[in-house]
Amino acid sequence: MARSHYLGQTKQKLFRARCSATATPGTKLYAGTDQSIGEVAISAPAGATTALLLVARDTSPATPLSLGAVDGPRLTELSIINPTINGATP
Repeated sequence: MARSHYLGQTKQKLFRARCSATATPGTKLYAGTDQSIGEVAISAPAGATTALLLVARDTSPATPLSLGAVDGPRLTELSIINPTINGATP
């Protein structure tokens, strides 16, 4: 019964990334389509770039992600922080 709470939900992961543009929490992320795959959870200035923590659908760190729009600024240094969120397993 407890596992039924997570049925139908897309698996999400926590990622770390950098971007040359500024971002605010809630800014949507895109991976080449018009459908958002996640959003910025936390952002902070880091020199000439912005450091970001992202919550996104299960995606490869090799997938190019854009900030705010499909043709928006590209994210760099994308890496997975933890393999699961909400109790989902990879």
